[in-house]
Amino acid sequence: MKKFNDKAFFSHIDQWVQEVDDIEFCRAWAIAQACIKVHARIDREPDQSSREATRQAWMDWMLAFEDELATYAMIGLLHEFTEACPRHFQNDGTLDRKLQEAAGLATGTLKQPPVGRAVSSEPLLFIIDGGETAEG
Repeated sequence: MKKFNDKAFFSHIDQWVQEVDDIEFCRAWAIAQACIKVHARIDREPDQSSREATRQAWMDWMLAFEDELATYAMIGLLHEFTEACPRHFQNDGTLDRKLQEAAGLATGTLKQPPVGRAVSSEPLLFIIDGGETAEG
């Protein structure tokens, strides 16, 4: 893989998680960040800089998202993150799109994220049943 810009990858996801502002999602993101730092420190090669080890760890997390070969730790962190994401962002494809955009920014295949609708923490579908409104 060409040079991986972990800062662009991290920033794109971090900005979106902050916009979503869901307590469980923010928690999963904080755990992922802390564990990836530890992963980088433990897997650091003798001749590898700390910076390069961190870059590699973030790339490994992205590769887990892309169903590439990854450690169980990275797969677990990704699973924790995706499961903590509010369901409507999972169901409407926003979660996958945001991770794909982050990967594109990191690998240089995407120069800037596309501009779309603002993130909303409210569901987009309401079901009216017998005069009662329920979130769906």
